[in-house]
Amino acid sequence: MDHEVQVLCDGVPLPLVPFVEQLIANTVSAIVGSLKGGETAKEITIVVKRKKA
Repeated sequence: MDHEVQVLCDGVPLPLVPFVEQLIANTVSAIVGSLKGGETAKEITIVVKRKKA
């Protein structure tokens, strides 16, 4: 299965080599696919924000 993966840091896209792109896609797809309602997701969006200390 082909995936398009984009990682942004503060809105700036980071370059990803194919191995890392596939690793992220497979890992996130497996996690979300195991959640109720995520089995048939066509697009997954995850946002991570650091809390201020």
